[in-house]
Amino acid sequence: MNKLSHIFLLVFLIASTINSQTPITFNTKTDFTTGSNPQSVFIGDLNGDGKPDLAVANAGSNSVSVFFNTTDPGSSTPSFSSKTDFTTGGGPFSVSIGDLNGDGKPDLAVANLGSNSVSVFFNTATPVFAPTTQASNVVFSSISTTSVTISWTNGNGSNRAVFVKQANTGTASPADNTTYTANTAFGSGTQIGSSGWYNVFNGTGTSVGITNLTVGTEYRVMVVEYNGSAGSEIYNTNSATNNPNNFVTTLSAPTLSSPSNGATSQALNVNLSWSSVS
Repeated sequence: MNKLSHIFLLVFLIASTINSQTPITFNTKTDFTTGSNPQSVFIGDLNGDGKPDLAVANAGSNSVSVFFNTTDPGSSTPSFSSKTDFTTGGGPFSVSIGDLNGDGKPDLAVANLGSNSVSVFFNTATPVFAPTTQASNVVFSSISTTSVTISWTNGNGSNRAVFVKQANTGTASPADNTTYTANTAFGSGTQIGSSGWYNVFNGTGTSVGITNLTVGTEYRVMVVEYNGSAGSEIYNTNSATNNPNNFVTTLSAPTLSSPSNGATSQALNVNLSWSSVS
C-alpha cells in the first residue's frame, strides 16, 4: 500500500468515526434582546472574570451590544446581564475582540459597512477578580429560641455576604455579577435561586444579629468574600476553617399552668438534714 493509500485510509477511518458518533443535541434556545438588525456576534472574556461574554454588531441601530456572562458553572440555562450599547459608525457589519494596545485587556473592533470605517473601542475597565482569602472562624453567641449573633474573621475581599440556610450540610454558591440584598430577618433577604440560602448581611463588618428563626432548629451559615461593585461582584465560594458552620436555636422553656379543677396551687417546702459520721 503506497503513502497516498495510507492517507486515504486514514481520512476514511476518521470520517467513519465521526459519522458513528451520537448526533449532537442542544437545549431549547434562550433569546437575548440586541440592538436593531444584528449582523454578527463575537465571543470573548471582556471583563476578566473567566467567563466568555458576547459582543453583537447591530446594523440597524449603529451600535455594538455587550452582554456580560452571569451563567453559573454547569448550568443548562445561559444567563447574561442586560446589554450595554456603544455607538459605532454607520451600518456595523461585524465585530472582533482582541488586545489592540497591549495592556492585557480585550478591546473591540467593529467594521462599519455603511460608513466605510472601522470603530475601535479600547477597554478601560478594571478587571475584577475573586478574593484569594475566604472569611473564616464563623462563631455564634446570644443564641435564643428565634435569634442569634453571628461573628467571623474577614478574608481579603472588599466586602462579604453572609448566607443562612435551615440545614446542616452544603455550601452557598452566589452567582457572580449578582447583588444579593440582605435582611436580618431570616427568609426575607435575597435567596440564591431556590437553594434555601438567604442573605442576612452584605457589607464590610464582622458580625450580624439575625431574627425570625424557628425554635429548636439547626441552621448552617456561610460567609462569602467578594470584590466588585453592585452588579459586578466576583465571589469566592470556597470553604474555609469553620466556614460554613452550624448552630441550633434553643428550645422554649416549659410553662406551668394553673390546676383546672378549681384547686389552688401551693408551694412545697422540703427540709433536708443529715448527720456526719466520724
